[in-house]
Amino acid sequence: VGLFSPVLERQLFVLTIANPEYVWTWVTSVFAHGGFTHIAVNSIGLYFFGPPVERRIGSKRFVALFLVSGALAGLAQIGISIAMGAAAGGVVGASGALLAIMGVLTGLNPGLRVYLYFFIPMPLWVLTFGFAAYSVLVGAGQVGGGGNVAHWAHLAGLAIGLAYGQ
Repeated sequence: VGLFSPVLERQLFVLTIANPEYVWTWVTSVFAHGGFTHIAVNSIGLYFFGPPVERRIGSKRFVALFLVSGALAGLAQIGISIAMGAAAGGVVGASGALLAIMGVLTGLNPGLRVYLYFFIPMPLWVLTFGFAAYSVLVGAGQVGGGGNVAHWAHLAGLAIGLAYGQ
């Protein structure tokens, strides 16, 4: 049993096509997630990619990057979904912010060795652009972004991060 009714939870924590004017959801949606796996994957990415970016740009700028890129990525997802004709839908999660952080790190250190699935070594730029290609090919062309995955938010966050990293 949740603390709030499902309607109130949606109004407080989901950035929706129906109500993008609920300005608070621009930020609260970044902290809401669609289940354990969703928050776990975002947390693992933040754990590995966040500290080197935070050390480089400082804590205050890191928090600002996280919040602003997360909000803008969610708004991009909603805006593009509306432009593609979606009548309903919403977005939650920190994936856009995480991809922004990944983009910053890619700009700062593209040759950094990372491990896909913890054991396949590759340079960070390969992982970054592979993830972007996946988002474009699999889901970005679908109305609403491809099922329950906000591919446009991922791409928007990555673009913000790459620009910031330069």
